[in-house]
Order: sequence, then C-alpha cells, then structure tokens
Amino acid sequence: MNEEQDFNRFWAEYPKKRSKGDAWKAWGSVKAKRPTIERLLKALAVMKASDGWRKDGGEYIPYPSTWLRAWGWEDVAEVQIADVGANGKLWWQTVSGVEAKARELRMDEWTSTYAGMPETFQQYTKRVRSMAEMGNVIPMVRSA
Repeated sequence: MNEEQDFNRFWAEYPKKRSKGDAWKAWGSVKAKRPTIERLLKALAVMKASDGWRKDGGEYIPYPSTWLRAWGWEDVAEVQIADVGANGKLWWQTVSGVEAKARELRMDEWTSTYAGMPETFQQYTKRVRSMAEMGNVIPMVRSA
C-alpha cells in the first residue's frame, strides 16, 4: 500500500473526524517514527476502547493530527496490542474472545450462576479479565 491508502485506512478508523488536512500533514511528519499501518490500527483500536476516549461521548479524544504528532500509538499502557484481535476488537469485547480467554486460563464456562450466586455474562467477563490481568498469561492465539 502507499502512504495515501494507509492514511485513508487510519482516517476511516479514527473516531474524531476533524482537520483532515492537518492530519495528513502530521501523517507525513511522523513517517520516520510511525509503525506499520497494522500496528497503528491495533493501537488505535485499544485507544478507542479506553475509558478516556469513551468518556463523555468521546469529548476527550484528541484531534487525529495531535494524536499522530504525539506518537499516540505509544500510549497503549493498560492493554497490550496483543489483546487486539484481527477484527480490531479487544478480546473482552466479544463473546468468543471472552470464552477463548477463559479456556486459556482453564476457567469454567459461563453459566448463570457462580459460587451459588447469579452471575451475568458481563460479570463473568469482568472475572475472566481480572484473572488474565493477575498473572503472566500467554496472550490468546487468534486465527485470522
């Protein structure tokens, strides 16, 4: 792919469509430091799922040019890029991802009760994610 095609992929995924011309200039200015488009899009998926970017309807999402100039792809602190699947979603954002992670952790499959108490799938997801974050868990292998 060429620079313009990669930029258009980035632009299509970026949640705040503001100042496209400035974003294009920023795209060129960070070319030497910018990762591959695949890694950049995975980092973007992580940021889009973050509490900071989802807060108040996305009010705190930086303009794309600001994110690029700040090397925003490096700001993936709380989650690892390995947690992003081929579909661009984090493993805990899909039922199949949660189920696969639970199998990897050798956890029981979800049922409507846990330890004799009612448990929603959202609670189960939180429990699986908590278990994954507690230890040195090998990232889930994903098929393309």
